[in-house]
Amino acid sequence: MVGMAKDNFPAIPVFPHPLVKIPAKILSSLIAKTAFAISNEESRYTLNGALLLLKPDTITMVATDGHRLAVAEIDHKFEGLTREVRPLVPKKALIEVQRLAAKRARTAKLSSPSTRAISSFASANAC
Repeated sequence: MVGMAKDNFPAIPVFPHPLVKIPAKILSSLIAKTAFAISNEESRYTLNGALLLLKPDTITMVATDGHRLAVAEIDHKFEGLTREVRPLVPKKALIEVQRLAAKRARTAKLSSPSTRAISSFASANAC
């Protein structure tokens, strides 16, 4: 079989230590309540996603398109989170996260290295 050498492709990053673990139902609920207000206009970078605000006692998601504002907040205690974390998550990533959360996932692990947010899902059948 003809193909390209594996050296021609970027290495798959290793999932770093998770910053927080969020129940998939909570994350899916936040996305459902705010995704409608995310702008479809690509020229406005900050409006093309939702702000996920993680505090030690609460999780908040905020989205706007310049006319509508959607805010959803849920009280949830995060173990090991001592500071506020504010990633801006693109709309396409939110839709994919919501799709994965709906497929019997129990928890979502969020890690935030310096330039990107990474999520991982554990299903009910996972060991």
